[in-house]
This record gives sequence, C-alpha cells and structure tokens, in this order.
Amino acid sequence: MTNPTKIKKQLFSTLIPVFFALAGFGQNIVFYLHGKIVENQGSHAVDTINGNGAYKYFDIIDSLKKRNFTVISAIRKPNTNVTAYAQAVAGQVDSLLKKNIKPQNITVIGASKGSIIAMYVSGYVKNKDVNYVFMGACDEEIYNKCPDIRYYGNILSIYEKSDSLNGSSCEKFRNRSGTVSRYKEIALNTGLKHGFMFRPVSEWLNPATKWANNDYDLKPTTDQKLVITRLTGDYYVFTTYRTFKNKPMSSNGLYLVTNRGVVMIDTPWDSTQFQPLLDSIEIRHGKKVVMCIATHSHEDRTGGLDYFKQKGIRTYTTKQTDSICKKRGEKRAEFVFVKDTVFKVGQYSFQTFYAGGGHTRDNIVLWFEKDKILYGGCLLKSTEATDLGYVKESDLTAWPLTLNKIKQKFKAPRYSVTGHQDWSGNKSLEHTLALLKERGNE
Repeated sequence: MTNPTKIKKQLFSTLIPVFFALAGFGQNIVFYLHGKIVENQGSHAVDTINGNGAYKYFDIIDSLKKRNFTVISAIRKPNTNVTAYAQAVAGQVDSLLKKNIKPQNITVIGASKGSIIAMYVSGYVKNKDVNYVFMGACDEEIYNKCPDIRYYGNILSIYEKSDSLNGSSCEKFRNRSGTVSRYKEIALNTGLKHGFMFRPVSEWLNPATKWANNDYDLKPTTDQKLVITRLTGDYYVFTTYRTFKNKPMSSNGLYLVTNRGVVMIDTPWDSTQFQPLLDSIEIRHGKKVVMCIATHSHEDRTGGLDYFKQKGIRTYTTKQTDSICKKRGEKRAEFVFVKDTVFKVGQYSFQTFYAGGGHTRDNIVLWFEKDKILYGGCLLKSTEATDLGYVKESDLTAWPLTLNKIKQKFKAPRYSVTGHQDWSGNKSLEHTLALLKERGNE
C-alpha cells in the first residue's frame, strides 16, 4: 500500500515553500487535483477511447493563475492511492491553517479521480470554512465503494448532464455527511460529456472562481460579455451584448462542430469578443473555426468578417449583402453566393434560403435539415420581444409574406434561433407574425 507519509513529504518539499511565499501576498490558494487520465498518461494526456480529447492540464493551471489564485498542483504517479494522497493534501491544508491562513482563503478543486481525493480531503480536514469544488465523481459506484466519504466545509458540486461516466448529483453524499456549511450544485449541459473538466471552460471555471472567492450565492454577473450555450448535439448558440436604446441587448449567433472544423453563423456584436469566441471554441472542442456565414448586412451579423478573414477563416455572404456592405464601406466577406446554396462541411450539410425582405431587404435564414434547426437571425423576433425593434431598413410589407414562405418550406422546426434576446422558445416565427399584425402588417 502507498505510504501516505512518503507522499506527504514529497508534496511538502516541492510545493509548500512556493505557496507560503505567495500566500503572504494575501492571494486565495487553490489546490487543483486532476483526473485519472493525467495520472496514467502525464500532463499531455489524450482520451482517444471515449472521445473526450486532450486534457489541458497546464491550460487549467494557467487559467486559475490568471484569476489571481496561488495554484498548488502536482501530477500524481499512476495508480496513486486515493486516501493516502488525500491525507497528504489534508496535511498541507492543515499546515496552512497553522500558519494563520484563513480557511475561507483555501479551496480544493477536484476533477474525476481528483474529485474523489478532494472529497476525502474535506473529511480529513474537518474545517467548516474551507472551500471545495467537486466535479464528475458522484456516481452510484463511488457512493457504494467509498462509504467513509463525509463532506465538511463549503461544497460546490458541478456535474455534466451528458457525462455517461460520472454525470450524477452529489446530493446523496451530502445527505450522509455531517458538517456541511454551504452546499450548491450546478448541472451543466455543455455536451462535452466527461471532457467538460478536461479544459478550462467558463461553465465550470466561473462558478469555481466565485466559490473560491467566497461568492457563495453564485448569482450571474451583469457584466458577462460572452455566453455559449449548447442547443442540441453539435450545435451551440453564442451570445454577446451591446447597448441599444440605453439598455443592454443580447445578440445571438450559432456554431456547429463538425469533423472538419467549426462552422459559425453570424459574428459577435461586441468586437472585443471576436478572439475570445475563437479561443473558447478551440478550448472546448479542440477544433478551429473554418467558415463563417453572415445572414445580413448589419454590424451585429457582419462586424467580425474582416477579423475572421485575417485569421484564415472562409467568410461568406450573399451577393446582395455584399453590395450593401460595399456601398456603406463596411466589413465584407471574402466569398459571396448569388443564389440559395447547400453547404457540406464534414458530416453535416445545411442550406441558405432567401425568402424576401423583412428585417432588412437582404436577410437570409439557414436550415439544418438533419436536426430540424431554423436559424432565423434578426428576421425572427424573440418571444420576449414586445416590438419589432430597429425597422428603419425593414420591408414591413414583405416581412409577413417572407415568414409565411419560410413556414411553408421548412415545416415543424425543432428549434428556431432568433438574432436577439431569448432564443429558447420555438414560437418565434408565430410571435413575429403577431407583432407585424399588431403594427398593421399581415
């Protein structure tokens, strides 16, 4: 059996001098405990069996450091004994507490096997104010095999609904534990399966950061600039924000992950999010954006075309949209298409469709037949919209006719993505027709 005293000495000699020095500056301290795959393969581990891709160990460490944490982490040896390692980490936490480091300034984050270790640490330390983040380890098998796990302190549980390996709630562990000061649980829906914790994606990194900074309410911030939400399968909606009529207004786009790269529909409205979106996509999926189609000539659709073109991404608009952009001296795509076009990228195909004027005279929609997704952009109004928004360039007479053509051509879409505001409902086309009717256009 692994000697916990030996592990503790090894960890103490390599890590303690570093974090004592940094802790003197008042930074919060994070212990990061990685997944088992890093134990087996090292820091550049890649899951080729379950399709979870590369484990970005150093990217995770760097991301935590950039958030002003003193990060303590080491790559464990293969087949590390869970309880022995947990005792060693608990010893380090106790050493910090004896040095008068405040317990609420210490957080232990565990991923997969690292999460099991972190659970044991919480039971060994038995301090009600130390913070813990457990990710992807609360399945029934672990619950039954580890009856001695007892939670203590401030516990944040994060699991992923698409994770067939460990996508379960930690509630049952909490219920058999004694001294849990605070408990929150977040169920993610990123579609990244067990790989959601392999990369520093914002869905777990942001709440973990708040928890480590003693923001236990985990209320959403009002200054969020980029939100990525899984729609279904390989489809994701990205949302950025700008001020419109003195109020924050969201703007939605779509991207599709294929085996030949990522296809983006429309660009971010906020120009500061062009590169963060590209970075987020590559971190999440290990793929680059290879093409982008803008659905009409307004800045919330075309603003990033030139930037993406410079990054080697193939950018497209209709010839009609290109003519408008050229006339106005605005950003233009590298390629244009004259008529409705079917694109095939990797295992997916989709088509563009121009049904007539509406929000603008050049607006098009995209249809993804396989998954019955209608991307309507600004031609469709969100069900939370109370009016038609900006209409100075709209063709109000043609708009209802255009929508009815789309309704006839693409029947029973499962999803209808709007250009602004909430896109989650599936009644946006009917709602837009109702708004037009209210205005006297039908």
